Amino acid sequence: MEGGIVSGDRVLVGNPPDQRQLEPALDNHRRLFGKPPQLVAADRGVYSEGNERAAQEAGVKQVGAAQRPSGGKVKTRRPTRGKKWISGAGCDSEQVRRAASA
Repeated sequence: MEGGIVSGDRVLVGNPPDQRQLEPALDNHRRLFGKPPQLVAADRGVYSEGNERAAQEAGVKQVGAAQRPSGGKVKTRRPTRGKKWISGAGCDSEQVRRAASA
């Protein structure tokens, strides 16, 4: 996203690993806007130390990605009453900016 605009999407053949999708997405963003995104947020499937390092080396200021827990079991937390949760779907760019600057 750049200013609330989705900067790219792709239809992939088969089910390729998510980890391989970050660098092409960063390259596409840089090609379109002439600069890296300020913030990258990704789910567990995209996270790797290499992707985190690649994003930082590309000039991304904030990298937020859920890490895979050790032991292989994924624990999920449900929001508790009264807490606000930010997710990629249904939240506007202003909410994301406020959350990132907090």
